[in-house]
Amino acid sequence: MQYLAQLEVFSKRQNNLNHLYNPMNNPKVSIRELVASSSLGDEQRNMWDKFLEKLRDEEAQLVLESLQDHSQNLQLLTSNLQKKIEAIQSQDSETWKDIIEDEKLHLAGLDEEE
Repeated sequence: MQYLAQLEVFSKRQNNLNHLYNPMNNPKVSIRELVASSSLGDEQRNMWDKFLEKLRDEEAQLVLESLQDHSQNLQLLTSNLQKKIEAIQSQDSETWKDIIEDEKLHLAGLDEEE
């Protein structure tokens, strides 16, 4: 009987460890799956891969939550990311400011919806 109790405890611990180290619980993996199953083109998917390489897991979790909140957020975030990359590459600070201002307006609109 004690053996069964120990086996049960071991099994529960193993399940907890599996949950912690399961790569499927990694927000970056989940985002990659969403991107892969989307209608985005190869160039946009590659852009997401490069972007995800730079994100910390905590940041990726926030992005994942946003993507899960609304289905159109993937297109919105992809477009926004493309604009930011173009602004950085062209060193266009005015465009960068416009992008940030648009983000603020969008986020303010989301706050009003809640």
